[in-house]
This record gives sequence, C-alpha cells and structure tokens, in this order.
Amino acid sequence: MPIWPLLETAIREAAGSWPLRVKESYGGRVPRTVSMRCPGCRHEAVLSPLDGATADASFLATNDRRADVGLRVCPRCRTAVAVFTNDRGEVIQSLPRETLDFDASDLPRRVVGALEEAVICHAAGCYTAAGMMVRKTLEVVCDEQGAAGPSLKARIESLRDKVMIPRVLIDGLDEIRLLGNDAAHAAVRDFPDVSREDVEISIAITKELLKSLYQYEGLVSKLQARRAGAGGDGGDMATPAPPPAPSSNPRR
Repeated sequence: MPIWPLLETAIREAAGSWPLRVKESYGGRVPRTVSMRCPGCRHEAVLSPLDGATADASFLATNDRRADVGLRVCPRCRTAVAVFTNDRGEVIQSLPRETLDFDASDLPRRVVGALEEAVICHAAGCYTAAGMMVRKTLEVVCDEQGAAGPSLKARIESLRDKVMIPRVLIDGLDEIRLLGNDAAHAAVRDFPDVSREDVEISIAITKELLKSLYQYEGLVSKLQARRAGAGGDGGDMATPAPPPAPSSNPRR
C-alpha cells in the first residue's frame, strides 16, 4: 500500500536516527488522547484522535521498540498533528514538531519573525542555528529600540541606558551574545557545544527581555481598563470604625 512508505519516511524524520521496519499487520493500538503543547496554537492541550480513527499504525525499531503513529486534533485550534508514541503511550515526537511557547502580543513583527525561527530550529534539533537566531533576535530588538554601537555588546549596553532593565538581565543578554558568536564561527571561545539546554535558557532570557520592553505596560493597561469599566474611582476603601470599647462600669 502506498501509505506505508510515507508513514515510514515520516517516522524516520520524527524519531531521528531510529532504524525502522514496518510491522506486517496494518493495525495498531486503539488511538488514545495525548497531552502536549499544540504546534499550532502553542497551548498545552489534550489532543483527541481524528474522528473515525479506529487504530494507530504500528512500527518496530530494529531493537524491537514499538512505536505507534496516528493523527490527533487540538481542541483549541483544530490543528491536525501526527503523533508518535511509545509502548507506554508517551509522545516520542510529533509532526509538526512541538515548539516552545512564547507570547507574541505587542511584539514588533521583525522580533516575532526572528524568535519564531529560533523556536523552530530548536524544535528541529538544530541548536547551533537556534543559537544564531536568538542572537539575531537581540540585534533586531536593539535596532527597534534605537540602541546604537559598533558591536552587539555596545548596543546591549546602550539598550540598558534607554530602558529600565535589571543588571542581571543585561548580563544574561551578553551570555546570549557569546553563545550566538560561537554558534556562528568555527573558532569556539565560550560554548564548546551549543546544546538544547543552552538554547532553552537563552530563549527564556529573551522572553523576559521582551516582556520588559513590550508587554508589561500592556498588561497594566488592561488591568486599569478593567477597573475603569467596573466603575472604580481609584480611591482606597474606607477603613471600618473600630468596635466600641467595653464599659468601665459594667451594669451589676
């Protein structure tokens, strides 16, 4: 059947270096729900089997580890996801791949594009490319904020002079700069190997920077708007009067 070579190709891509052989039987386990971050909307969700699906397709690796593949649907955005599960029903991989979440609200379009590419590279296991794109995200942020300087290090320092950013966060941005340098050049100086954890920490620091620059003000404005809509006047609540003191001459 033509679908089997396609499924085998898909699971090879999803499981990386797994050598695979297809089981002779076409049927697999009864499809079950899976909990994961949807690649479409990036929300944690319980994805359900595709309507009408009666069984997942089953595969065996050469070490006889079993893998099942089937389609699941996100209840929020209706994205269809091919999920690969092990014999315990745990998600091994998905197509589209599960990605790190980030809030794009109020972010400049160029910033979103650079960080989105970093997240996609991370999901694909391309950590060197992801490190380069996180650094690119910082360069775009500095450009959007008008932070000038002959180097990214100087522009990061200029950024600190323009907006209120904690010193520890500036130090984190400089670490990202060094990570991106090593990712882009053959001569490694600070990070001998750009790892998954390196990229995830760098993206987390970048998200905190973006919140500080673009999103905190919007959150406060939303809260103020809700208070205004509720008719609040901004005054403090009146302090209730204290209870009367007991009489010094109790009635006998």
